[in-house]
Amino acid sequence: MRFEYLEPTTIEEAISILIQYGGKAKVIAGGTDLVMQMRNKAITPEYVVDITGIPGLDFISYDEQGLRIGALTTIRALETSAELRQRYPIISQVASKVSNNGVQYFDQEWLRKAQEIVKSKRG
Repeated sequence: MRFEYLEPTTIEEAISILIQYGGKAKVIAGGTDLVMQMRNKAITPEYVVDITGIPGLDFISYDEQGLRIGALTTIRALETSAELRQRYPIISQVASKVSNNGVQYFDQEWLRKAQEIVKSKRG
């Protein structure tokens, strides 16, 4: 498993890298989902783009278009946000269940687990 590890420091730089390398590049934030897929050889990126050094990607906000969650927002932040609990309680509830499983960031693994929990609550 050989790949080039890239660490952009701005959103613009990250976008430029992703445009340049296209499907050969994968983004890593917390790494849970990506690392598991790479270990299982489900994906073999030539470039891994670490976005953890980009400031301003850890946010939860609301506007006229609705809820926005930044790419570096932790599951713990989703779990403990009072405003999120008030506006979107299912997200906080699912975050509290998922956070016990060692998932830190809002990634594909988190979404998969969240979907399972929501489906099980529906019956």
